[in-house]
Amino acid sequence: MTISQVDYFFLFVVSCVFVGLLTPLMRKIAISQDILDRPTFTHKSHKNPVPYLGGVAIIIGVIIVSYIALIAGRFTLNNFWLATFVLGPAVVMGLVGLWDDLRNLNPLPRFIGQRIAGVLETQQV
Repeated sequence: MTISQVDYFFLFVVSCVFVGLLTPLMRKIAISQDILDRPTFTHKSHKNPVPYLGGVAIIIGVIIVSYIALIAGRFTLNNFWLATFVLGPAVVMGLVGLWDDLRNLNPLPRFIGQRIAGVLETQQV
């Protein structure tokens, strides 16, 4: 499957717009569900709570635009699995990051989760 640089730029712009539309929704959800990063004087530099879930908007936007582009282009099962094996570990790493944000994980579980995602990525591509 060949894709031109103009197509890549178009997908980039569509992703940015889609994520830009999702971000306020995720912010509302984060505030309503009290999913906030509360500052601590020893570790955080911000003074007011900051909503999490911006990364979730990015993950959703990139995944949706990637699969739409795949379906709109030359869809093959091989291309589908290639995209899945590239995007899947990225989603796992994003979810580990979100889990760390919400539960303040120790470095070891975070490292293990991200390492597993990285190993899966290199094994599939």
